[in-house]
Amino acid sequence: QSAGVAVGILMIFLTVPMFWALFNQVNSTWVLQGKNMTPFYVLDGETMQSAGSVLVMIWVPILTLGVYPWLERRGILPTPLRRMSAGMVLGAVSFVICGYIQSRMDRGEALSVVWQLIPYIVLEAGEVMLSATALEFAFSQSPERMKSIVMSFWLMTMSVGHFLVAVFTNLNSNYVHAHGAVEFYFYAALMVVVAAAFIFLATRYRGRVSQAAC
Repeated sequence: QSAGVAVGILMIFLTVPMFWALFNQVNSTWVLQGKNMTPFYVLDGETMQSAGSVLVMIWVPILTLGVYPWLERRGILPTPLRRMSAGMVLGAVSFVICGYIQSRMDRGEALSVVWQLIPYIVLEAGEVMLSATALEFAFSQSPERMKSIVMSFWLMTMSVGHFLVAVFTNLNSNYVHAHGAVEFYFYAALMVVVAAAFIFLATRYRGRVSQAAC
């Protein structure tokens, strides 16, 4: 029975590496976009990445102390799997916003790098909803004697995600050939597919407690 529960958790984690692979585009396509934008004081394409860690610290208390309790008071239970699903959807939304910004730049409009704060805010909200919640989900759902194993599999999703960055990049370079705004929309579409797959698996998960259900 313990093994069956662990397998169920691993099935939930199955699509997460693809989320991390797309999330890590902040280190490549997002930086390249920022380099083509007008710097704002110390902010440019490179330093904008530091906004991510700051936004994580901002989003954690906002979501934990504000958004989640607010949803509960309105009868919407923010279960772990629902939060993780929403996080993936927000990841897709952030790429759509980047695509919109890039489309304006493609037409010749000069934009400040401050515009990138908008997709960063959305993406980091998605990261917190997925990553922090997944740790809670993995620890609470895994059997006592398998907690460390399940947690190690969660960490493995990140390492596999780093490997898949090259896979997605090569997919675009060799087959899709998306450039400019279309490239961001391409990654947004991939994120939507990943989110849909995750939601499909989440709705079929039968956890140790009912609140884990999506």
